[in-house]
Amino acid sequence: FNLGHVLQAQNQLEGAKVCYRHALQLKPDFVEAYNNLGSVLQAQHQLEEATVCYRHALQLKPDFAEVHTNLGDALLDQSEFEEAVQCYRQALRFKPEYARAHGNLGMALGLQGHFEEALASQSQSLSLDPNNVGFKIKSALLLPVIMGLPPSIFESRRRVDKSLSQLLQSDLQLHN
Repeated sequence: FNLGHVLQAQNQLEGAKVCYRHALQLKPDFVEAYNNLGSVLQAQHQLEEATVCYRHALQLKPDFAEVHTNLGDALLDQSEFEEAVQCYRQALRFKPEYARAHGNLGMALGLQGHFEEALASQSQSLSLDPNNVGFKIKSALLLPVIMGLPPSIFESRRRVDKSLSQLLQSDLQLHN
């Protein structure tokens, strides 16, 4: 498991995946291994398999806010906006000050056209973690939204946000 975590941090996803699967063979109720395997699968765009991992983790530990958020992210990537919103709200029930869940909830709400709620959630994420560059980018993409904006334009913003997030993530990994 620990080697999987190191390999994942080094973006060696295939090796990390093997390690997490091995950990699950040894300990089938290892919640963190399901979560981390889901993250690797999601990074490899294997969203349905990632979703299965997250759901299994939540069966084992239903109050794991981070897994609810990860599941929401995988669902958001599959354009399952309503279920993603439910996941983020569930995460916030267990961890009300979870900035990432607030920010991603804001993105999902915006994609559904609930702009006022989206702005409130995005603002909450920034107030909880004001130095987070990713939250600042998401807010910059969301804040100038004009009410009644066509969904196709907002969907384009989501794709730009996803690309910027991936770019930031790869840049952060290069500097670590």
